[in-house]
Amino acid sequence: INAEYMGVPFFTIAALIITTIFCFLDNDSNHWPFRTVMRVLFPIHRLRLRDAFVADQMQSVSASISDFKYISCFWVSSIIIDPCSLPITDLFIVPLLVNYPVMVLVGQYLRRYRDSIIHQTPDLQQLANAGKHSSTLIAETCKVLGAYCKLIGVSPSIDFWMQWSWVGLQGFSAIYKLFWDIFIDWGLLRSNNKHTLLRSELLYPVWWYYSAIVVDVGGRFFWIIMLILKLNGSSLLSNSYFLLFPLILECFRRFVWNVFRMENEQINNCGKFRTLKHIPLLQSPEDSNNRNNQVFYVVATCADNYKVSATASFSGIDDDHHNNKPMKRTNTWIKLIKNVTPLNKTSPTTK
Repeated sequence: INAEYMGVPFFTIAALIITTIFCFLDNDSNHWPFRTVMRVLFPIHRLRLRDAFVADQMQSVSASISDFKYISCFWVSSIIIDPCSLPITDLFIVPLLVNYPVMVLVGQYLRRYRDSIIHQTPDLQQLANAGKHSSTLIAETCKVLGAYCKLIGVSPSIDFWMQWSWVGLQGFSAIYKLFWDIFIDWGLLRSNNKHTLLRSELLYPVWWYYSAIVVDVGGRFFWIIMLILKLNGSSLLSNSYFLLFPLILECFRRFVWNVFRMENEQINNCGKFRTLKHIPLLQSPEDSNNRNNQVFYVVATCADNYKVSATASFSGIDDDHHNNKPMKRTNTWIKLIKNVTPLNKTSPTTK
């Protein structure tokens, strides 16, 4: 179908429908993803787990963002000049769009480091995390400069050094990310525990973790195979089905990363997004005098809707728990509930 017959009106109607669904329908399930995407695209707010998580997913599918070049060319070419015919499109605009999720991640963790300084608890791990993503930006910048040098026709020696500089930076970035995935995000490669090169507390079978490490290594370093094929002039690089394989591998690697990242967050609070590592169980008031009754209430709190302030009385309970002493059945639980202050007018739900 020619773009002249579909044109801008069709695109405008589709955009209006999507905007109506996400902005005007009074449904929190519609507002939540829209607000999250806006927070990710413009990382100026306090970082939350959902923001960092969505930005990581966007980074894995960033290669597909380059396909928007063809979509924009399809719509715009019927009105003005074809943007795909301009050298600046492939040289600067497409790399900028593809690497925008990485820029968002850098901004997120720099903002979180700034917040830690404001609270007088500087967290250097956030700077290290920002540096991990910055290494990707540096490597991609070198790649863009190499393409620009080739476009303007510089000497072969400069082109050679630019290409191998990109290889070195890309290798450093891949090793940096691999270490961060396994050691920080997953909490593995720990010593002095009953599982070799893992950690003491696991929720899944042991072989899952070793398989995940292999998948992560393969996904992080598959670019080396693509580089070798390019240097050898392999015909596989002209096969669209083969070019789809790295994208599928990256999506699968990100799926595996999601599983063990959330497991480590649940067990160890590795991202420090929660005020409390464990949410205690609350005993039923009507059964407070019956020591043999094991009916408990669970205090459910949400980091987005409630502000939790820990008290010294709660830390006393935690100490009793670690010392294998019976938990105190006093008004401490009531104090804990009172300290869960809703940010909106709705009160926390207890069952």
